Amino acid sequence: MGICNPTIEYLTKDLEKKGPVSEASVKQFLADLDFTPPADYLQFITNHNGAEGPVNESYLQILLIEELVKYNKMYGADINAPGYFVFGSNLGGTAYAFDKKGDKIVAFEFVDMVSEDIQILGKDFLSFLQKLAEM
Repeated sequence: MGICNPTIEYLTKDLEKKGPVSEASVKQFLADLDFTPPADYLQFITNHNGAEGPVNESYLQILLIEELVKYNKMYGADINAPGYFVFGSNLGGTAYAFDKKGDKIVAFEFVDMVSEDIQILGKDFLSFLQKLAEM
């Protein structure tokens, strides 16, 4: 499983974290995707398969990897947010998603899905968490 980035662990210290995920689940998750999530996200999710709680003044829910593909299909992300893959939310109507074509993590409202109001929150999981902590 490996050691997670200490800064990521610090930024997520107040989250209620799930336990590690099996190697088979990680392999299946990656096989089901048409892009590769940031390496630091994969390291985090391998050690903590799902998490929820505050990141400073922001709120973050990170979904279990076994639920992500189903979750994206349920919300019609391929149709309503083409090019993005939702991995979490703030449980207040905002989705957090990977840009499948680039190195960005973005936020947008579930109601509109992707509109002109896409907010770039980072290029990788660490910069995403740092941005959340500043909000």
